[in-house]
Amino acid sequence: MAPQFSQSDSLLDSTIIVAVAVLASACLLLWKTRHRLPELGLGALWWLICLLPTLVVPLNVLVNDHRPYLAMGGLAIGMGSAARWRFPRWPVHLKGTLAIVLIALCWQRAFDWKTEISLWENAVREGPAVAAAHHNRAFAYHQNGNLKGAQVHYEQAVELQPDYTRPLTNLGALYRDAGRLDQAEVVLLQAMRSDPGAAEPLNNLGLVYAAQGRPEQAIRTSQAALQSDPNIAEIWYNMGLAQRDAGFTEDAVQSLHRALQLDPGIRQRLGSP
Repeated sequence: MAPQFSQSDSLLDSTIIVAVAVLASACLLLWKTRHRLPELGLGALWWLICLLPTLVVPLNVLVNDHRPYLAMGGLAIGMGSAARWRFPRWPVHLKGTLAIVLIALCWQRAFDWKTEISLWENAVREGPAVAAAHHNRAFAYHQNGNLKGAQVHYEQAVELQPDYTRPLTNLGALYRDAGRLDQAEVVLLQAMRSDPGAAEPLNNLGLVYAAQGRPEQAIRTSQAALQSDPNIAEIWYNMGLAQRDAGFTEDAVQSLHRALQLDPGIRQRLGSP
């Protein structure tokens, strides 16, 4: 999941200053205790190695709560070493209680991961201003047949991030399926502006034009989609139907034949044996 966060505009932001101070303090602590508590250094090295890929690999989402999972092993090593040194005679029942609490927290968290819907509902609760969380919740609803809920969260995602192509595309498809063709056209044109040449919004826009009785525009839009990806059977199929409706019979046959080559299962939709 992607937790809610905001990017600082300056290196002098208070959050950055505090973070640098904490890191500097941790480094000083590691240096001071390098002989007495070498496990602290081992834990820090574990943490650094686990998170190193995120420092060198470009990330499409800057913050994700799964990235430190493996690195937490290093934190556990360091904390365990410090606790053993500072509290060498901790009673067994106190350690057992701590273990039970941690197990209970893991068990509680597991309920959020029970289904895709529960996962993204929790993500939206924790990050109500994260557009991706709203989109993923909407998509889970969409797949599950909850179209009203899907629409609400697609619209919320677009409100938070107006150039977010995926919710724009899916919202346009939802409007189209509901017969709200004018709204679908507006949203899909916005999706095209956010990602010119993307095949999926172009394909959906072509379906909207076809449903509006504008087959020639549907053909041009499908052709633009095929320039982006010429190997999508669905686009060839939709263009073939639009060409048929526009009276271009030979072109329609060629397009439908190409769709069948790419996906023989389309034959059932054509009513062929």
